[in-house]
Amino acid sequence: SYSFCTLLTFDIKMGRGRRGKAKQAKNDNWKYKTIDKTCVLLDKYYAQQKEVIKEGEWEQILETFKKPLLTTFRVSTSCEKTAAETVAKIRKIQSDMKESGLPDHQILEEVMWFPGEGRCWQVDLSKKEMSRDIPAARPLYDFLLSATESGRISRQEVVSMIPPLFMDVQPHHMVLDTCAAPGSKTAQLMESMAAQGTDITGCVIANDMDSKRCDVLVKQTQRQRELYPNMIVTNHNAGLFPMISIPDPENPTQLIRKQFDRILCDVVCSGDGTFRKSLDLWGRWTPAFGTSTHKPQCQILLRALDLLKEGGRLVYSTCSLNPIEDEAVLMHCMKTTKHDVELVDCSDMLPGSAFLLLSKPLVSTPQVKPGLFWIIHFF
Repeated sequence: SYSFCTLLTFDIKMGRGRRGKAKQAKNDNWKYKTIDKTCVLLDKYYAQQKEVIKEGEWEQILETFKKPLLTTFRVSTSCEKTAAETVAKIRKIQSDMKESGLPDHQILEEVMWFPGEGRCWQVDLSKKEMSRDIPAARPLYDFLLSATESGRISRQEVVSMIPPLFMDVQPHHMVLDTCAAPGSKTAQLMESMAAQGTDITGCVIANDMDSKRCDVLVKQTQRQRELYPNMIVTNHNAGLFPMISIPDPENPTQLIRKQFDRILCDVVCSGDGTFRKSLDLWGRWTPAFGTSTHKPQCQILLRALDLLKEGGRLVYSTCSLNPIEDEAVLMHCMKTTKHDVELVDCSDMLPGSAFLLLSKPLVSTPQVKPGLFWIIHFF
């Protein structure tokens, strides 16, 4: 069976003529392109991963991949008073949408399992629907634009909000975000540090190896004006991130190594869990995507473990379902460190989300069929 969506593309042919002609050339070249939401290689690959995806689950996952992505956002808690005013504004917009007679699925709703009342919201409307097609949703669109620019909310997918919730960041912690851009998780970590209501003596180091993405990271986190002094942005290969040394308080002429209390490794990956927003993946995904990212993922995780303080906590996350990028990376790093690190069961760390978040035991050996897919030789 096939499922299609419409993707609007255009090709501008610019000449030396007047601007009016250039604009006409742009309008004449709008084209509609249908996206075939099927991928034979994807189906074959995940059909083998029976230890990771149980019978019947893949069909549900695939059906979800074909649905449009919801519009989601999180209320910034860097200033409690501003946050309360923002939540009140959101609830007023929600009430107005209900009174307008919109269908239930097009009405703004709170994500109930997210910690903090009124902190996370979602709606099944696209940008085009909010801005042009549905007049009753236009106030929400205008609010999203202004509130994002002012830093009162953060436009962030719900799944992106999950990793920082498991880190238990405290005001005195030294925190490293190894692959931080575009910065939504970094901002969330900074807010968690301030949520305790005490003076912040710790720091968040937000790192990314792409200098252009670092620019985006700075712009994103600068919106958290109250917390910005407690953040440092670095541009470095996370797999080779240097050890930080600071003067010894008792003997300033001597340097001591400073390790991190918390580290987030939201590593570069194949992104095969992002089919809902990355529509081009349907036509170009191959198993080689996962094998090509496995080595740098291992390097980043091993280096992060070197930088982690004894008794500290590290959260490893990807946007991929691929066991080569998830289970295989963890098993390789556990073997390399001779099990000096401990895997923590996080299934009960997020109250209220148990009915939404699936937790499974670690699978030690991903299933890869020789001859059909590339193989890595770590086991």
